[in-house]
Amino acid sequence: MLDLVELDKQTVIRQPVKTTRRGGKKHVVDPRTSVTMPTPGGEITLFFDGPLADGRLREVRIEPGAEPWRLVPQLSLYVNYARAVAAWRDADRAAALRALMDAGVGIRGRGDGFYRAVAAEYDSLVAVGSAAPIKTIAVNANVTIAAASKWVKKARDLGYVKTKEPSRAS
Repeated sequence: MLDLVELDKQTVIRQPVKTTRRGGKKHVVDPRTSVTMPTPGGEITLFFDGPLADGRLREVRIEPGAEPWRLVPQLSLYVNYARAVAAWRDADRAAALRALMDAGVGIRGRGDGFYRAVAAEYDSLVAVGSAAPIKTIAVNANVTIAAASKWVKKARDLGYVKTKEPSRAS
């Protein structure tokens, strides 16, 4: 189980640093925003274009010891948390922490927390421009697209989904 207090305490944000000159030569520090977080068994670092992690996710580094197969299904939740922390959006940070906590619980007895987690994952997938967020949820949860669609619909009916449905290309 993910220790959310430790996640919050140990999250490190590195904002872009401008080019400087040392000894007449350019010295460039990584121009991307990075957010490093502890995970079960290691840590994950997310790199974003631009300040405050509002840019596109460009790279994910999973340190040795972490278990990628456990992190990938929740990656969109980590991204959502990283964006909220880097931008100092406390309400979004708290919601992302709740979603990560709920995601760590089994899916039997789909209660309020489960649908909040589904909504958070759906919203974060839409925010990063996923063309098929429901299909991604289905793949991550190892269920059919129909089941994932029902989960998102239920979360939307409960008022947890903040984003509108992506428009379909004609």
